[in-house]
Amino acid sequence: MIQILVNEISQEGMRRVRVISDRRVSEASMLEYVPGAAQGFAKVKCEATSALSLFYGEVVYPAREMVVCRAACIDGRARRLAVWKLVPSEGYRVSEIVEFLAEWYFVQTHVRPQFAFMNKLPAGVESGVWGVEDVVLFEAEWALHGCVMVGG
Repeated sequence: MIQILVNEISQEGMRRVRVISDRRVSEASMLEYVPGAAQGFAKVKCEATSALSLFYGEVVYPAREMVVCRAACIDGRARRLAVWKLVPSEGYRVSEIVEFLAEWYFVQTHVRPQFAFMNKLPAGVESGVWGVEDVVLFEAEWALHGCVMVGG
C-alpha cells in the first residue's frame, strides 16, 4: 500500500509529493509522479524507519502541469490554468513559454486561453499590454513566484 501524505505546490512554484508505504519506495517509483517536462529537475529522497517498518518517499520538482487556482476566481469559480515554473538554466523566454502553454492549454481544455499571469513581469513589459498568440500577460500578486500561468 502506498498512501500520499502531501501533494502541494508551494508559492514558489515547486510541487512536493510525499508518500508512505509498507514496502520499500524507490527513486524510480517516485519519479512516476513527475510530469515529463520536469523530469530532469526532480529531487527525490527515499528513507526507511526501522522501528515501524515504514518507508517514505518524497519528490520535489518545478510545477509544469494543469492546476485549479482558487486565488484566480472569477464569479466564485476557480480557474484552470497551465503552469510552467521558469528554470533560468533552460534559457527559455517568457514569450516562448506563453506560446507553448497556450497550445498546451487548448489541447487540455479545447478552449483558447485569453490570459497569462506572472507574479513579477519581465523588465520592460507592461501589465495588460504585451501579448503572444492572442494571450495578454498580466501581473498578478496571487500568481506563483517564478511561474507563467496561462488560462481563460
